[in-house]
Amino acid sequence: MDVKQTYLIRVWDNAAPHISGYGECALFRGLSAEDTPDYEQILTRACQQPENLPCVSSVRFGFETAIADLRSGGHQIMTDSSFTRGESVIPINGLIWMGDKATMRERIAGKIKQGFRCVKLKIGGICFDDEIDLLK
Repeated sequence: MDVKQTYLIRVWDNAAPHISGYGECALFRGLSAEDTPDYEQILTRACQQPENLPCVSSVRFGFETAIADLRSGGHQIMTDSSFTRGESVIPINGLIWMGDKATMRERIAGKIKQGFRCVKLKIGGICFDDEIDLLK
């Protein structure tokens, strides 16, 4: 993937239009079930009628984060925490991107060695049986 198409939406309160909240509606062309020819039209309708958001997760996420940002005063920090202050990390899964079987096996071993207790494999790039073998 060389290019990732992303849409940013901006929300504001008419009583204080100088404060805005921003949200990201991310679309993964060719990978997402939301990659439909009418995605831009769906997003445009959502912007025109935000009280009737569609059942499209990326659009809903964009609006939810934009509203949370607006509520924070437009500081792009949804909650004050040790993570948002840069004092700690969030324990999360180690992502294993698609590759050949040997490369994926090396990546899995590397993530486990780094201390990840959970790994997330992106699948669909090699033979399904090989992917099952990696999971085992």
